[in-house]
Amino acid sequence: MRYRLHHLWLAIIVLATPAAMTAQQPDRLPAALLQGVVYDVQTGDAIAGATVSFGSAQQPTSSDSAGVFSVRGLRPGGHIVTVTRFGYERRDLPINLTGDGNAFIEIGLTPSPILLDSLTVVAPDRVAVHGVVYDMVSGTAIPGAAVFVESENQGTLADSLGSFVAADVPPGPQLITVKQIGYHDKVIAFTATGRPDDVVRIPLVPKPFMLDGITAVARNVETMEDRMRSRRGDASSGRGLIRAYDREALLASGAATGLDFVDDHTIVRMMPCPAGELEFFCIGRGSYVGAPWVYIDEIWQPEGLAALQRYSTSELYSVEVYFSGSEIRGYTYQFMERTARKPQALIPVLLWRWGRRPPD
Repeated sequence: MRYRLHHLWLAIIVLATPAAMTAQQPDRLPAALLQGVVYDVQTGDAIAGATVSFGSAQQPTSSDSAGVFSVRGLRPGGHIVTVTRFGYERRDLPINLTGDGNAFIEIGLTPSPILLDSLTVVAPDRVAVHGVVYDMVSGTAIPGAAVFVESENQGTLADSLGSFVAADVPPGPQLITVKQIGYHDKVIAFTATGRPDDVVRIPLVPKPFMLDGITAVARNVETMEDRMRSRRGDASSGRGLIRAYDREALLASGAATGLDFVDDHTIVRMMPCPAGELEFFCIGRGSYVGAPWVYIDEIWQPEGLAALQRYSTSELYSVEVYFSGSEIRGYTYQFMERTARKPQALIPVLLWRWGRRPPD
């Protein structure tokens, strides 16, 4: 509701009574009904919660959500209406109610410059981004898609309906990278507002081998994950802890690179290598410090842990840590996509001893 005040008017409907009777019976004059509306003179919007008072002659009242107030029991004659509201200048308005009269008034309030200058509107530091990932060709939801917010090095996985919520994102322009095996990666620019109804819709284009069917691709990925679990089980008889970190752990970590992830979010205790080691990054096991064996997509990396610096966490599908860090294996989305077309055998984990290198 918008109200504009061009002039203040007071409409008083006076019921005719003989003047002689009025003069003879002043105490029998009925009480008046005063109604009104309070609004912002700059915007014309109704002001709810304004306090309307009449000194000690009447209990104060407040304007409702439409800015309207109503007062009964006022005696005819002159009154000072005082209207106050936080953020607005006080308004004292003289009115005159005549005998047996009802009145309606419009009261405009001016925003207070002093109060407005002292108020600070704080935008939320973090907001949640709601979205959905779907197949551009079929229009169906894509469950399990990895959604990565570039500015935060963090992300999440889409649920079974393709929906996701990326929490704790700074408001404003953002870039999101979306990955799923069998689909082309998608980078989308958007503005994070935090409004639940502001949904980011992200279509992914399927790759040609997806023509074999999503069921076949998912089955092959599951086969590879089963083989990795089986290998970890076979190696469990070795000395030291074995841990696997999946996509969800990588996305939620906030780590910029694979090396940062291993250093901050795994059981590995990294430290500088001692003199004589060819690598720069080593791990500690008890009192011993040495360089681990590192594999990326089943290929041994001569530079050791430094190889993980080449990969952002959004590029990695999983990370395996064997024997408390003596051996570390990382797998990229590219590798998993190749095996989604045709599963391959994995290199067995050997119980390497410190000071040796895998054969070429």
